[in-house]
Amino acid sequence: MQEENNLYKAKAVNYFINSVFVFDDKAVVYLNFDDAEPITHFEMLDELQENTKKEPKQSGSSGSHLGGPRQNALEPIMWINDKMMVVFVIQIDQ
Repeated sequence: MQEENNLYKAKAVNYFINSVFVFDDKAVVYLNFDDAEPITHFEMLDELQENTKKEPKQSGSSGSHLGGPRQNALEPIMWINDKMMVVFVIQIDQ
């Protein structure tokens, strides 16, 4: 019974999780909407660069009296790629 339960859990994980990439400062997780081919490391790097370009945010009218944007905010980033996978980038606090 335990072996069947573990097999079921493994199948569920394999169905929903396409790929996981772990770096020193972040983890990138691809979740499936549909039965998709695994994403390659190079595809992930291209998507990561394209979807995480940072633009400075301004606060208030000039923003100068409120200080600059939080440079080290640990905000998760999410998008849906052209292969219909949900992609999460989770920053890891060091």
